[in-house]
Amino acid sequence: ETDTDRIYVYVSAWVLIGWGTSTARAWVSLTDAAQSIGTASATDITWGTEVADPDGWTSGGSATLTVPTGFDGLYVVSYSGSWASASLGTSPGVFIFHNGGNIAGANGVTFGQVHSVNTVLALAATDTLKVQAYQNSGGSVNITSTLRVVRLGR
Repeated sequence: ETDTDRIYVYVSAWVLIGWGTSTARAWVSLTDAAQSIGTASATDITWGTEVADPDGWTSGGSATLTVPTGFDGLYVVSYSGSWASASLGTSPGVFIFHNGGNIAGANGVTFGQVHSVNTVLALAATDTLKVQAYQNSGGSVNITSTLRVVRLGR
């Protein structure tokens, strides 16, 4: 659609896909600057900055995102994190949890690299999402994180 530079798909009606506003498409984009992850224990990523959260998925400083009422649908959940360098330890990991269950994760990168986890989920109102990081370097290691959750459609 050239008037607003947006992409629509027809699913019994024209529906906006990708980024949008609270009136067109539910979404949230969060970042956290350099959270310290202790050794040998899974740690919730706490979202310090709401880059964009027009529909109220979380409040700043929270680790849990909750799907707002009225925004059931199919979502792309995309996480990326950049680990600081560490001299010891192996295979830091990052995992996405849906309603408390681990549904997607990745480990096997080395410290000093970017870690990415992406998945597509059907979400309902009041469902929850969390991201946890794990590392075993023998000391704390910082990770800088970004999370984007975008509704594809109902």
